[in-house]
Amino acid sequence: MITLCAVVSGFEHWIAIEDFGNEHEPWRRTFLKFPNSIPSHDALNDVIDCIDKNAVSQVGA
Repeated sequence: MITLCAVVSGFEHWIAIEDFGNEHEPWRRTFLKFPNSIPSHDALNDVIDCIDKNAVSQVGA
């Protein structure tokens, strides 16, 4: 969700996406709770890398 919101807001790099999540903490906490802060930019990248891009590209096709 952090990545989606950041990308829609114009952020394109993992460090910028992590910064977006940290800078918007009060807003983010209204719907996402992270007990130890948000994941690092490396962790965000790892999660997105696990998504099957072929399956996502078939949605709505």
